[in-house]
Amino acid sequence: MMALVFLFSPIAGISQTGPFPLPPPSATPPVPDEPTRWSQEDATPEQKYATARKEAMAANQMALEECKSMSGEAKAKCEAQAKLDLVLELARSREKFGISQP
Repeated sequence: MMALVFLFSPIAGISQTGPFPLPPPSATPPVPDEPTRWSQEDATPEQKYATARKEAMAANQMALEECKSMSGEAKAKCEAQAKLDLVLELARSREKFGISQP
């Protein structure tokens, strides 16, 4: 009976949640400071091509890393395919953004 009285008393609510209500959570979590270049979109075809080139080079590096686990003829074929994929991707990007041959 004693515990039942405590659960329904006004003091029980204060002891469980504290005397002051908690502030509502913020709508957006705080974002750490980012370099401004991260939030600026590429505006010119040259900038867009430069970004596409960086992405193609990163993909090529990943492909070459996978080739390292191979040996012999399979490794050579893998590396040749990675190089061909890079050349084709860069050509597509140049055409897409109207960039002449370097």
